[in-house]
Amino acid sequence: MLLVLFITFLALFVHFWRRSSCKPPNFPPGPPRYPIVGSAPFMKPNNSSKPSIFWAICKFAREYGSIFGFYLGQYKTVVLTDYEDIKEVLNKDEASHRPPITGHKLRPGWESAADVDPELNKHQPPGVIFSNGKFWKEQRRYILRNLRDFGFGKASMEETLHEEVQKLIDHLNQYNGQALNLNRATNVSILNALWNILVGEKLELGDPRLAELLQVVDDLVRLGGGPVSPIAAILPHKDMVYWPLIKDVVGIKYPEKAINAMRDFILPYVKAHKASVDADNVRDFMDLFLLEIQKSTDPTSSFYGKNGDNALINDMIDLFIAGMETTTSSLLWSILYLLHFPECQAKIHEEIDRLVGYDHLPSLSDQADLHYTNAFLSESLRFTSFAPMAIFHYTSKDIPLKGYTIPKNSILISSLYHVLYDATHFEEPEVFNPSRFLDSNGKFMPDERVVAFGIGKRICLGKSLAEKEYFLFFAGLMQHFCVKKVPGVELPSIGVEDTLISGFLRAAPLFETIIEARRME
Repeated sequence: MLLVLFITFLALFVHFWRRSSCKPPNFPPGPPRYPIVGSAPFMKPNNSSKPSIFWAICKFAREYGSIFGFYLGQYKTVVLTDYEDIKEVLNKDEASHRPPITGHKLRPGWESAADVDPELNKHQPPGVIFSNGKFWKEQRRYILRNLRDFGFGKASMEETLHEEVQKLIDHLNQYNGQALNLNRATNVSILNALWNILVGEKLELGDPRLAELLQVVDDLVRLGGGPVSPIAAILPHKDMVYWPLIKDVVGIKYPEKAINAMRDFILPYVKAHKASVDADNVRDFMDLFLLEIQKSTDPTSSFYGKNGDNALINDMIDLFIAGMETTTSSLLWSILYLLHFPECQAKIHEEIDRLVGYDHLPSLSDQADLHYTNAFLSESLRFTSFAPMAIFHYTSKDIPLKGYTIPKNSILISSLYHVLYDATHFEEPEVFNPSRFLDSNGKFMPDERVVAFGIGKRICLGKSLAEKEYFLFFAGLMQHFCVKKVPGVELPSIGVEDTLISGFLRAAPLFETIIEARRME
């Protein structure tokens, strides 16, 4: 009897092991898959005790080529590193979903997305960044269409952006010759243009309400584990990520604090707008959204009733983070590069002095003439690779590619880092060199492979605004200030291999710089 039980157990174990270790037909090459843990044992830790998806991708790309696959716990995962492959696949509808999100129940009204699309949004938070199907399409379409009506991403926003640039300049003038961290001031200034569109109010640089909020958002960006944690992926049940000890290991505590803080910050605006909304006097985007909720009579709509209320709060959270972090991070990295390469700053100052002068802030109409400045900004975006893996996608159907099959229900990672550091396209990509974007006559040459904001159907919806903000803030600061190293303080390294990549963002390291007002003759 014992022998029979042993043989039965052994047979079941072998069956389980084989089933949990096999891969689908034509699955791209990659490391082995083990039961429960997937390919985690083969993920390079890079000076950390935790598995790192980014460093694993770098390692696997060297071993397996431009298309490879592995398992994040139970999840089939395929990585693309070639620009043409990424562009082809991410423009397909079947590659436009998001994968199940770690900690989706932290979001206010987390059930709402599943109310609209039960199968597609079972583990997706409401909002525009991580939702799928009808919920995502309705929200993205509505946000883009109506934010544009308020000037979002248009040249008509330039006056508002210039106002914020000037406020930042005036604020920094108080610290002339002093060492300071630019992180907080730039965060609020860059967020303000979008915040004014959203709620009809501008935030003050010294607003005490913002201090704690900005800190927890900064912690989320720098320390959060990202939307799909390799540790969470091996847990027997998804809800285990909320258990106290596991929460700390997975990194859920950072998004939890940030989401709660943003929710508490946003809710008073929602309450005030609901009490005063007037269809004949639409003041801002929040008014327009609340009127859309009032008009909705379709129970399957993402705007209907409580679904609409939750969509509004989560859209605001998504826009708050995306509207602030991409441009702020890009600007801070650019300033750090100026400290490392002062010769670049000298060229930018000379160009702005000669072509713009001092009687007005640099404008979008000036941008076409500032060839070296544009080249520097493009090289900054390329070199930084602030979203090296973009935000993960998820496949709704099998996708054939170069003899392989990307299976249905696979996490799809587009390694933008490999595109931006492709040595076959960018000579010596590990070297910071703005001149790579200048022709023999010193004219700026834009390159479509500077894909800092993503590719395809889910490209960053704030790309147009972020690019305008990035240029106007940077050029305005360069017109008025020199940035210098703090004597005796070593600058943070700028190499990808030496900087923190947490989740899917490469946040700028914290550093101080001396801001000096330029003498204007």
